[in-house]
Amino acid sequence: RNPLSIINMSVQYIHGKLTPEDPLREFTEAIIEKVNQVDRITKELIDYGRPRELVFRAVDIQRVIDSVLRLAQARARSQGVEIRRNFSRYLPPVKVDVERMNGVFSNLVTNALDAMPEGGHLTVSTKENIDEKRVLVEIGNTGKGIPLRRRVQLFTPFFTTKPDGTGLGLAICQRVVDEHQGSISVESKISGPNKGTRFTVSLPLSLQEKEPSAAKPADEPLATQKAI
Repeated sequence: RNPLSIINMSVQYIHGKLTPEDPLREFTEAIIEKVNQVDRITKELIDYGRPRELVFRAVDIQRVIDSVLRLAQARARSQGVEIRRNFSRYLPPVKVDVERMNGVFSNLVTNALDAMPEGGHLTVSTKENIDEKRVLVEIGNTGKGIPLRRRVQLFTPFFTTKPDGTGLGLAICQRVVDEHQGSISVESKISGPNKGTRFTVSLPLSLQEKEPSAAKPADEPLATQKAI
């Protein structure tokens, strides 16, 4: 991504030197937009192709979600979308990699806003499943819904319905949630009073210790090469 950063900074510099009336600003703005798009695609490809080691720590998951919603507030307001928080009064701490889980919730919230370009409700709910010792996070929207034929492919890598999408966002979300020993599911209706889509992320309150991998046999000594 370093070449993209250099291109971006260079074009930003040129863009700043142009007067507001300069017709070249139209081209520099287009270049900046496309470079940012390529940078986002590259980041998703890197995240998908080279998973990072997770760093777990116990956190209030509602604070992680709230930080994502605060960043999404400006866009939601511009689209006429009302954000509703149905947070539990008390949730036990959950061990997560904050950066990676922040990415999961950001992706789900962005998808929800994409589904409501003309307004609607974005509802985020949290609750504890005491019997299963899990925390549930539900992110729902009142958009047009997802047909079944597309719903079954949502988590398939490179499947996308967006013109500029990579089809990796939800695939990465699923892998990150799997690495947290959790699960992610989707429900959607394309008609009726409850039309819209809801994603549910389920996270365990405690992580199970991974079994140590079997020891590999020691390498056999290399055969002595014959002198030529």
